[in-house]
Amino acid sequence: MAKMAKMMGFSRGVDVMRVSSAGRAIDGRRTERHGGCTGLRSFVRGRVGRVLERGATATAFASTSPAVLLTREESKNDKLRALLEGRGYETFELPLVEHTRNEGGRADLVHELAGGEGRVDWFITTSPEAAVVFTDCWREAGSPRWPRVASIGKGTTRALEENGAGGLIGFTPSKATGKVLARELPFPDGGAPIVVYPSSELASGDVEAGLGSRGFRVRRINTYGTRPVESLTEAQVQAASAAEVVTFGSPSAIRAWKHLTGRTDVFSCCIGGTSHEACLKNGFEEAKVYSPSKPGLEGWTDVVTEVMDLLATEEGRG
Repeated sequence: MAKMAKMMGFSRGVDVMRVSSAGRAIDGRRTERHGGCTGLRSFVRGRVGRVLERGATATAFASTSPAVLLTREESKNDKLRALLEGRGYETFELPLVEHTRNEGGRADLVHELAGGEGRVDWFITTSPEAAVVFTDCWREAGSPRWPRVASIGKGTTRALEENGAGGLIGFTPSKATGKVLARELPFPDGGAPIVVYPSSELASGDVEAGLGSRGFRVRRINTYGTRPVESLTEAQVQAASAAEVVTFGSPSAIRAWKHLTGRTDVFSCCIGGTSHEACLKNGFEEAKVYSPSKPGLEGWTDVVTEVMDLLATEEGRG
């Protein structure tokens, strides 16, 4: 167990980032992992009340509970599911967030793509969803070839390529985070360069702050939003109540999970450092928050594998 608690010392050499101190062991008692599980909260209260009145508890559901919950928006969990099921893990999809269109922001982005040549130095895409919105607006602007795009992460780059804009990519940071991009984005010769940053309404200000400190002029355009789902099926309610391992791909999903369930006792497998930090800020148990040192699907899958191995070891010792 002590070996499992080391910051980067897992059995198969997976490079995993942990925030807890090296000497802090992971608490494996099932009673504590299910400790705060009393039901789901306000905006699904009616459905949840009916489930709990019928006695749907974590214990009652344990025999059919899936091992790993997938919480990205609907249709965005397929790749992670395939990787996990390829390793023999059962999964259950519980989308916690959904995207909304910001029509005004999209119109502004189309305008910049159609008329920004010679004025805009960089466009930034920081997520697969942002890349899809960017390419939609790019096509609406006539698919110009002049824009230079900075792309964060393999998933974002893949989304640009699959939507015909791969040839626009002029830069990818050494690590798939906004802070690293802000440090590494090439600074063009001449006056203060202009960056157009289409983003989610809920994205942090790290990119603007980092670029601004280097002398870039950043125009952030909110092109889409993210909101919690409005309802859950009874199967999803039960799965959330019984969950031990939950995957998180964004801070929005973490906030939605906490709002829906009130639970911070689960093993939280995050896609990268941004979500890892969001778990800690939202009061999740520090020793149970995991993320790969390099964001991405493969590292995310490896993190889940390490947690599942740990739980299997605990089960064998119990």
